[in-house]
Amino acid sequence: MLNPEIYQKINAIDHTYIPHQKIKLAIDMIQRCLLISESALEPVNFLLTGPAGTGKTTVCNAILSILESESQEFIIRDNKEVPVVNAFYSLVPNPVTIKGIASSMLKSLGAPSPGKGSALDLTYRLGVLLKEFKTKVIILDEFQHLLAKDFGKSNDVRDWVKSIINEFKVPIVLVGTPECETIINEETQLSRRFQYRTQLTSLNLGTPQKRGELTKFSSTLRTLFIKKIGLNGFPNFNSYSKCAPLYVATSGNPSSIVRIFKEATLIAFEDGMNEVKYNHITKAFDTLALPNSDSLSTNPFRLNHSDLVKSINKISGGMYA
Repeated sequence: MLNPEIYQKINAIDHTYIPHQKIKLAIDMIQRCLLISESALEPVNFLLTGPAGTGKTTVCNAILSILESESQEFIIRDNKEVPVVNAFYSLVPNPVTIKGIASSMLKSLGAPSPGKGSALDLTYRLGVLLKEFKTKVIILDEFQHLLAKDFGKSNDVRDWVKSIINEFKVPIVLVGTPECETIINEETQLSRRFQYRTQLTSLNLGTPQKRGELTKFSSTLRTLFIKKIGLNGFPNFNSYSKCAPLYVATSGNPSSIVRIFKEATLIAFEDGMNEVKYNHITKAFDTLALPNSDSLSTNPFRLNHSDLVKSINKISGGMYA
């Protein structure tokens, strides 16, 4: 059994911001929307979509961290000094109702008894707190829950979102799977309010001649593991050929890449080593059930070049040599 501190060190990676170009773009675009909103007649809202594991939570946490660091202002509430809430993150509940979503937002704001009262009561309380806390942005995640079968309630919630944008004048960042585009685009008035959008995708492999996003991300992640965990070494993924098996194993999904690196590090420590070797990466894939692993008949880290190329073309639809 490993020392619990080892697990803590490895899991600390999850709380570290690992940037790549698409995440940087999303963060920049959201900040741009907030700056425009400060002097615009209407709040400028943003839609952030992407499959699981592509970095939506990373973007949300970065925005929350940036806005939290921008202000140390306090207000007096109930005879107590409390900090303003520049931004907060809330989940769209499933099943979705106006009362449920309003309650979730009030809970995120720290309101007492966030579910007590009617939907109208909760909406009123939400408006009061948003104004009192000087909130600059609401981040609303899991918006795809509105795709549930009860379209009547979904339409009600969409109308409610429009109304709080109009009434409370606080920008909203809606977050969810790519299907959220459908929810927004079905309603013209809602679509008009979310003209700024970014979709996060898996990282591309690039070509033998040009480094892709996956190569840059993996190299940054490797360095982070060595420094944060105190490893003596870690396999290098600084070229197309070295990243090819990693791409096949993960389809370029950032979360899956982190998962493989973490598992490989655990295996290395279990082997009594302070250095991750390539065989630890290979074993990590065998240990994990990654989203696309069931479609692979062979561990990608054991494939020859020809079979790797076939797998890469199947995933990307590209032509690689």
